[in-house]
Amino acid sequence: MDILDLTCRESASLADGAKSPAYAKDRLYLGAGFKTYLFFKLPSADFFSKIVKAKLILFKIPFPLMGSCPPSHPGQYGVFPLLDYFSAYSGWYAPPRFDAGLRVDYQDQDDLSYAEIDITKIVSSWIETDEENKGLLLSGAPDTRFLIFASGRYETVGMRPTLRLAGRGFSRPLSVAPCTVKIKR
Repeated sequence: MDILDLTCRESASLADGAKSPAYAKDRLYLGAGFKTYLFFKLPSADFFSKIVKAKLILFKIPFPLMGSCPPSHPGQYGVFPLLDYFSAYSGWYAPPRFDAGLRVDYQDQDDLSYAEIDITKIVSSWIETDEENKGLLLSGAPDTRFLIFASGRYETVGMRPTLRLAGRGFSRPLSVAPCTVKIKR
């Protein structure tokens, strides 16, 4: 099986009703009225023959003043494919629409330093249908606990949001092949 890890290209967390993305750009917030938006650039469909599994991997950052996360509350978090593009200024406009039919639910495990969410059905819809990849929305039910994750700008590159694709028959297009060109005059 072939594995391909894609690092997040864009990420932002916005508080419900807020008109400013004034929160730290190296952190993503989820729960307590925050929504998180992520964008991963996928290779062209020619690159894939079959996606077997797609996992969203997010790395947690401890709460700054407490040293650890507060106890977990019951409740679900959800991941949705976006139907509209997002920006850091989405709070000034109508929020981006999302596809509730492709919702993926997950519950956080507070004893793990990361979240691993199976979003195979979302990624498959981008690759196998006309659904365009405009990004992901992560949100929590009102009773979910507050979480902090590393963003796409986090200083430790290995902790940035990652989309791990597993499949069969991945081919590397020439546009991503490493090469050196020498021109003789």
